[in-house]
Amino acid sequence: MTSSRSRRALLTSALAGAGLVAIDRVQEPASFRRNIGAIQVRSTARPPLFVAMLDRHANRLAPLLPEIEASINRRLEIDALSADDLYAWYTIDLLQQTGRYDVVSMVDAWTPYFGRRGYLANVPDLDQDAGARYPRIIGQAAQGIDGTAFVAYPWTFDHTCCVWNSALDHRIDFGTWSSFFQSAPDDGGIPVSMGLRVPESAALAYRNALLSFGDDLVRTESNQPDLTSYSATRALEIVKRLANRTGVEASLGEDGSGAASSLAAGQAQIGIFLPASDTRQIWPSPTWRVAHVPSGRDGSGVTDLSVWLLGVPGGAPNVDAARDFVSALSAPEMQSRLWPDAGLLPVTSAVLAGDWAPNAAAMEVAVNLALYRARLRPRLRSFRSLMDICGRMVQSAVRDGQPVPDLLTAAQSSALAVLQEENELSS
Repeated sequence: MTSSRSRRALLTSALAGAGLVAIDRVQEPASFRRNIGAIQVRSTARPPLFVAMLDRHANRLAPLLPEIEASINRRLEIDALSADDLYAWYTIDLLQQTGRYDVVSMVDAWTPYFGRRGYLANVPDLDQDAGARYPRIIGQAAQGIDGTAFVAYPWTFDHTCCVWNSALDHRIDFGTWSSFFQSAPDDGGIPVSMGLRVPESAALAYRNALLSFGDDLVRTESNQPDLTSYSATRALEIVKRLANRTGVEASLGEDGSGAASSLAAGQAQIGIFLPASDTRQIWPSPTWRVAHVPSGRDGSGVTDLSVWLLGVPGGAPNVDAARDFVSALSAPEMQSRLWPDAGLLPVTSAVLAGDWAPNAAAMEVAVNLALYRARLRPRLRSFRSLMDICGRMVQSAVRDGQPVPDLLTAAQSSALAVLQEENELSS
């Protein structure tokens, strides 16, 4: 394995060539096991299994790790990283097959860059019956860009929702944005919580408002950016209005987890644009209800959905143990514990059809409905750049009060340039 210095130099060169994030923002990953002192049960006699995973997921999985280690007879060495750093390291570790990791966790939106055989190894045992294991849209998320049916294996997913205090049941109408604002006017005195930490949370909120009209950042048939349309204008106006109601500094300083914490603390009665997994802290409780984002027009709305997949890198040193780890996280015994023990949503059909969210039936209903009215993120190499553009646009609209039409025109121009640079526009 290369030293940190030589590895960093290699990453600098690769990222510069790919036009990705600046190296100054990328940190050498810290060992999850060294950082999480609460995890005590470890056997140094077990050989290690090297895993890369989103830091938020790794922390939430902490209570389950001793059991997973025992079941696979391996000591898990987890590099827990931010999404930006995870993506940056994969640019080296997957594309150049360094053999650093046995298992990598990635979101389905990254498959246009990493999702092909060669970068990810074929593990035949995991492919058996995989198609029948997951709901249709979850299975679609696992398809590689080279046509491989399961280039990696789903283990958790998320979707966006709204949450409100049950005391408002007969007052608030989440059917459409018009009905919502009429039933919960800005001067109605109902505290609202929303996270717009830029760029990720702000972009997530904007895209979900856009999806509520049935549209997306790009047109499906051509990948042309669509940020100056009526729907795009309404979506930005909606997010701006909600942020002003929440409080500009409060909304720009929070992410979904912080917004959910405001609900749990009684500081807000309505949460908007929350990742479903972030609401685990308020369940079980008879106090809260959950619904999808209001529609822009009756029947027009779809729900954002992202799927996290476990892949075995090409050149992974411990393929058999990697297969055992993926199988352990996919097993009904572990999937059924993801929500109650870790605050993560299960992905397998058998578990989703059962009672996987004790005392949170409303969440079970919302999740299963999302699977039938969801839209995956566009399969574009430039998707992360498009989200960054939109997140910064939202920040300018909310914090600086710049005119919405001007911001949308500028975002459209930037998005078009990114898509042209990646050669992702269709005729």
